[in-house]
Amino acid sequence: MAASVRETIILSLAAQAATITTANGYDINVKTVTRAQRTFESVDLPAIGIFDGVEESTSQYNMTTNEMDVAMDMHSDALTENRSIHANKMLASLKKGVLSGDTEHGGYASRTSIKDTTINIPQDDDDTKVGVSVTFTIMYEEIIGNPYSSP
Repeated sequence: MAASVRETIILSLAAQAATITTANGYDINVKTVTRAQRTFESVDLPAIGIFDGVEESTSQYNMTTNEMDVAMDMHSDALTENRSIHANKMLASLKKGVLSGDTEHGGYASRTSIKDTTINIPQDDDDTKVGVSVTFTIMYEEIIGNPYSSP
């Protein structure tokens, strides 16, 4: 069976995240992109975990309009530069990776926007691990009763 519209959009986000590499002009070279994973081994860093979340829906006529939040958490090790500078590079790369690409995710979404961002820098100055999170809100439509079909 084909993927649902929601799943197709999340797969599109994962594919976009995988393009975040220095070879593609980003400051960060992502090695790992996974779904629903929060912890990573150092060898897998920088890494992105994708978490699909809450969805609000309204229905009218034969269509359901959905707004889905998707959090993308990037984890890295700031071994060679200031942790704050590294975290801001991570945040910029994640934003650019999603918003400069196909924000309609193959024609399945009508809008992709940023809901909120977070930077996590440990208080221990010897801890070089840093993390950022961007929650994107994605608006998409599906035919009522058929989550596999978009109008």
